[in-house]
Amino acid sequence: MAKSNFTKTLLQSYIITNCERRLFFELGRNKPKLWFDPVRPIPMKPPERLIFQRKYLIEKGKEYEKEVYTCLKKLDNEQFKKDINGNLANSNLNTTSINNYYDTLTKEPKKTLTLLEYQYSIPQSFFSQIFAVKPSATILPVDYSDQRPDILLLGNDLNKFLGSDQNFEITNSGTVRKVPSNELNTRIGITIFDIKYVQDDHVGKKHFLEIFYYLKTLAVQIKDLGLQNKYYIRANLNGIFPYHTFKELNNLKSVDDLFDLELVNIISWKEADRIYLHVVEIIKGLWQNSPCPIEQIDLNFHQGCGYCQYINDCKITLGIKNGSDSRSWSSRVLPFTSKSIAEQLIEEYNLHTIGDVLDNVDAITIGSIPKPIYSELPTLKMKAEALIYDRVVFPQPGQT
Repeated sequence: MAKSNFTKTLLQSYIITNCERRLFFELGRNKPKLWFDPVRPIPMKPPERLIFQRKYLIEKGKEYEKEVYTCLKKLDNEQFKKDINGNLANSNLNTTSINNYYDTLTKEPKKTLTLLEYQYSIPQSFFSQIFAVKPSATILPVDYSDQRPDILLLGNDLNKFLGSDQNFEITNSGTVRKVPSNELNTRIGITIFDIKYVQDDHVGKKHFLEIFYYLKTLAVQIKDLGLQNKYYIRANLNGIFPYHTFKELNNLKSVDDLFDLELVNIISWKEADRIYLHVVEIIKGLWQNSPCPIEQIDLNFHQGCGYCQYINDCKITLGIKNGSDSRSWSSRVLPFTSKSIAEQLIEEYNLHTIGDVLDNVDAITIGSIPKPIYSELPTLKMKAEALIYDRVVFPQPGQT
């Protein structure tokens, strides 16, 4: 069976790189005939430096997860399974278990159940919302797998941490809806947190996106199980459990402490939804125009590309080939130059190549209306000169 290529990591990678070409490569990796025309070989193995970095972060993340789980397992109403070594094992969020939890919570409404590493399936109907049916494509154009959030919180007692009349849910269609007060008597809210080995102030867009992918897919699964009249997926009480010292973690005595001691970072649901919908619209657009030549898809060349397994393909598009003259390379290759500045050089000033920039950037007239490119003109010429002559270039007097 093919390895999943539509994952939360896929969505996050676009937020990090802002590169449609990379996203297109990832989407078409498993079923290239549905995406690429013509189909041609593409590099698959990430650079060694990225493999090392991933390995380190995964190891540290697993270590921190164990620390958090050690503290969480001591709380009341924890639901988890152990493997033969006593470590936390995966559990399945199925109809039987979730109905049993509903019975418990309706009898004891002040109780909150904490489910650790519970896995659920994503119904194919979720992907039908993203990938419209085509006459030429009778199968789903991507592969996917089950989801397993670190922490699921079930119970309506958590609503006390929301403002009055602030109960919002994510529906199975992906929209956000205010939950009527009368439904709160019969439907149980579900909240999701994921444990991350990251400082609290470094929680950002990629984490927002990951959480909303969980929320959106779980909402569809709840509907698919016929449990939408018993449960709803909260839109506005989810987030990340960031790094804390073991001493801080030991202060955790109840589920309420997650919020009272500010151990979790609650994401902005409106911002997260906006980010999620933006990425999904990009994916829909790529699918609508597929299959097509890979070179037709725009790329974003930046300093982080050295970690990307597709960099050599993009370099060819930008004119960087064995033995090629650096003067002929695209202006988008200029280091530490934003995509918008590079596009302005090409589209507004007709400076398509590194050679064009070196020879003609001095001719750009600074107008009365400020533009971001004006302050960069001296450094753009220096960058072009450094690339063409393969040497260090220092600013002239008055350029600093």
